[in-house]
Amino acid sequence: MDTETNLEVNEKTKHEDKVAHLQMIQGVIDRMSTSAAIYKGFAATIVTGIAAISFTEVSAWILLISFQ
Repeated sequence: MDTETNLEVNEKTKHEDKVAHLQMIQGVIDRMSTSAAIYKGFAATIVTGIAAISFTEVSAWILLISFQ
């Protein structure tokens, strides 16, 4: 006969719950990595802009701040 015991059902349920929880965590990690990449690109643009301004005006302090 092909009957499942309560223990087998509980084990399957626990496994499904773990998989669902891990998928939820993976979704959060994916969103965080996307945000980090966007912020990194934005920061690189700002630093490049500051460096370009400092080169045109030859301001050593602005150049120093932009690369720290």
